Amino acid sequence: MSAINHTQPFSRGTKALSYFIPESALGKEQEEITPALIGDFLEPNEVPGQKLSTLFFKYMAQDAWIVSTGAERSLFDLFLAPDDCQGVIIRDINPKVKAYIDCVTLLLRLAKDREEFVELTNFRLLHDMFSEDLALKQKEIRQKIESDPDMTDELKKYYSDNLVTLTKTYFLSPRKWRYDPRYKNVNYIIKSPRPFCKLQNYAKAGRIIATIGSINNLTFLPRHGIRVGVVDTSNICDYSLLDIQVEGNPLIIWTKCTEGYRTKYHSFTLQKLEPSERAAFQDLYSRIRTMFERQSAFSCDNPERGFIFRVKAYESYLASNSPEIPFPSFTKETLEVLKIVHEAHSKQS
Repeated sequence: MSAINHTQPFSRGTKALSYFIPESALGKEQEEITPALIGDFLEPNEVPGQKLSTLFFKYMAQDAWIVSTGAERSLFDLFLAPDDCQGVIIRDINPKVKAYIDCVTLLLRLAKDREEFVELTNFRLLHDMFSEDLALKQKEIRQKIESDPDMTDELKKYYSDNLVTLTKTYFLSPRKWRYDPRYKNVNYIIKSPRPFCKLQNYAKAGRIIATIGSINNLTFLPRHGIRVGVVDTSNICDYSLLDIQVEGNPLIIWTKCTEGYRTKYHSFTLQKLEPSERAAFQDLYSRIRTMFERQSAFSCDNPERGFIFRVKAYESYLASNSPEIPFPSFTKETLEVLKIVHEAHSKQS
């Protein structure tokens, strides 16, 4: 596919976008939106810098998709990606992330230009008791949905049926990043045609797709003709061991946030384990985790997180803090680290 002109507004029948799949194509993978009892993380806490953009342009395969996690940060990824990027799949276990993304995607679809988008989104619900204010905003949006010439009946029904949940999630979020100078390079609200037009083109083309589920499970994407070029995992690796199941060998990006929202971006190309290697990995993982749990100095409420912390320390030491080290995940590199860790602790015990 040729690069999309993101300096011009979307127009119906644009050749470059004519065969984009509808947003509802992944509908079977999207669970019903329900209240989440976990941290929302709707506001970005990672400041995307030049390193992230460089990774996209240097390593991302042509005509491939980004898989990302989180709300606004996923839109930032899409803006920083090359123009031949096919779109972004947002994969998050929090239903509120999907609700947020679906709402902002809807508003991008409905707005005729940046100014109208700002007007539509320049509303903050301070708490959910302001039902009358929200009802007026919902009425305005619903009227626009009904009169939109580009949406299919299926999409109109989805947005209408879920409008209360979508708008409540979006308008209750603070969205302070809009006024934070650290995000000026990805701020699609600013008075510049390119950031807004680029995201609006993807939204109108149905190529901003939010799904609920683990970022480990990406096996359903090939059924929809989606080839993944980059998986941006944020800092999920701080909390959970990743085992990304995806077709091909995409670039894996992971982040480390430091004080003051400074973000370090690390990456490596996914090299999958053979069945015998996977069995060895799982065996070593179980053995080492048991060793660590026996050491009171490393006990914690989350044994898996304690395991991850300890193995990451070994990886950093062995790789001399290389920016390309893989985080603890089901990879060949981590398997080698586990072998060293197991041998070292076996000698101590």
